Amino acid sequence: KDPNAPVRWKSAYQTFRDDLNRELADRNLDFVEMSKLHSEKWANLPPEQRKWYEDRAKTARENYERQMSVYRQTESYKVRSGKVCALCEQVSTSQ
Repeated sequence: KDPNAPVRWKSAYQTFRDDLNRELADRNLDFVEMSKLHSEKWANLPPEQRKWYEDRAKTARENYERQMSVYRQTESYKVRSGKVCALCEQVSTSQ
């Protein structure tokens, strides 16, 4: 994975889950208990709160896509995606 690539956006559910984990950090729940709480609380989340998370996710995705369009123009992306063979270019420029 390219360390220069933008960090992928989080979905509404992932952001909600992260917020909930911070609230529940001191409860020392295991993975199964946390997963049940995540899904129950998400299912019962009032529509206006869910919309808030969905709006945040939408904005994050739009920002990520803008950053990716810039990143796709970089040499780092071209080399990692196989669009440019760095070794081939080095050989051809040295001849």
